Amino acid sequence: MAKKPARPVVFSQKQIQANAARLLESTCEQLAGAGIYAKLPAYSKALILANRYNPVKLYGSADKTLDEIFRNSLATTFITTVIGSQISLANYLREGLMLIQYVEMMARETSELHPDLIEAFKPYFSETDRYRSAVVEVIGILRRLAVISSDWSDSILSYELDNLCAINSITASNQVNVTIHRPEQISISLEGNKREMLRAGWPEQLGGINWISIPPAKIGFYTGGNDNRPVYIQRHALNRLDERLGIHKGLIHEAIAEALLAENCHWQRYNEKTLIPLEILNRKLGYLVVSYDQEKIIIRSFLFLTNNGTPEGNSISELTKLAPLDKKYLGMDTLMGFASYEFSSDSELSELFKQAGCEDLLQVDDLIKFSEATIRVKNPQDIMQYLTLSKRKWSTDNGTFPLGT
Repeated sequence: MAKKPARPVVFSQKQIQANAARLLESTCEQLAGAGIYAKLPAYSKALILANRYNPVKLYGSADKTLDEIFRNSLATTFITTVIGSQISLANYLREGLMLIQYVEMMARETSELHPDLIEAFKPYFSETDRYRSAVVEVIGILRRLAVISSDWSDSILSYELDNLCAINSITASNQVNVTIHRPEQISISLEGNKREMLRAGWPEQLGGINWISIPPAKIGFYTGGNDNRPVYIQRHALNRLDERLGIHKGLIHEAIAEALLAENCHWQRYNEKTLIPLEILNRKLGYLVVSYDQEKIIIRSFLFLTNNGTPEGNSISELTKLAPLDKKYLGMDTLMGFASYEFSSDSELSELFKQAGCEDLLQVDDLIKFSEATIRVKNPQDIMQYLTLSKRKWSTDNGTFPLGT
């Protein structure tokens, strides 16, 4: 006889309230230490629980996998408290913030709270680096979500932070609004041929999307002046990036955005075009080939570091007498092909590539984790984990957030 499916556990309202009270107390102890919760007046506890924040979630995403990854990332990211305890980011952004913001508000407006309570929570107040660091952690997770979800040939994911309680306190719904953007597609004539291209954009760190525009003079097109011009990328360039790098597209496109928006692009001229170095995870992998046409900055193609036409590729040819077709035949003209040789294990060849300026290509194991071939057999959570381990922590340029209490 078949077993009946187990009935879902249903908690009474009284049990839900009791669980919420226990969680609030344990969170208080993790943040401030044993005995501090007892110093919080009963009416304060009741008020905090009556206005309990919602758990942080994504809003506007139709992708359930993305929602799951976001929740899992919050639950598995931990913050070290001033007493040395570990608290999950998910818990901190709910129970933790309820306590922090309530104590800060009361400390500012009344003298009713016990001094020990104020002293214990003062290191977490909204003007502190500790408070700010929690928001930075959320931004880091959202930036990684943008990387795994965005592809210029299809769509770009951006987010808004205004509805987080960490930003706007009790008035917020504690959700991150996400938006899917479809890049503008245009077709223009270049050198007598129709070329398809897409608008280049990337999510801003503090929310929204930046459809990238930069002054032509910034990258060597001085006749274009210092007024911002829109950046487009040819489909041909996207294809070349895919063929020659073969790693996750979002990671590549983020790196392109960073290269274009950097204060100094370290560009150089090449056949009436500009070469802009492309670095991913602090490894120089090649150059974007860029032109300025019809008041648009256009990424025309991509040259891998060993390709002729790059300073490093030309140097390799001079040192080895290898022609472009030789490199192609040997498979040295792509990241995956070059990495498969494991040149770093050969001291003589390793020295040769260092001399040619290709030292970064000798240590690319962390990049290979993001190869399209590898990713196809992994789930998105694996990519999130690689990004968490491999990338720097995100921070804002000016170190400020529009925080509310």
